[in-house]
Amino acid sequence: MWTALSLLAGLVLIGFLIRETVNQSRLRRRGIHVEGWVVRHDVRSGGRGGGEVSTLVAGFVDAQGRAHEFSAHMSGVRGYPVGGRIPVWYVPGSPKTARIDDSKHRVGNILGPLMGSIVFVGAAVLMIAKGQ
Repeated sequence: MWTALSLLAGLVLIGFLIRETVNQSRLRRRGIHVEGWVVRHDVRSGGRGGGEVSTLVAGFVDAQGRAHEFSAHMSGVRGYPVGGRIPVWYVPGSPKTARIDDSKHRVGNILGPLMGSIVFVGAAVLMIAKGQ
């Protein structure tokens, strides 16, 4: 049972990895860079050691003058103060593609699911190899 769950978790993470890679590729090809702002930090419990996890909510105005908000896909964004400016990019006509435009977040949005999928799929392969 643990083998199947580990394999399933790894495959789900691979799906997230593929989705994020496609989104970032679309952003590189057709994305628009705009200056956004930090709307708030959503804080919830569940961090390492029972701590808190903070997720940044950013706002931006698209080319048509409409305001949008989105949540950053990574936690640990307290370094951006509420009301502060933040670089954003999005695909025109698709504001749900918006991402924070800095290398730390671009890399983190890829490395997180990649590392997780390696761990879970690797654990499943080891369990299969040991006959469990």
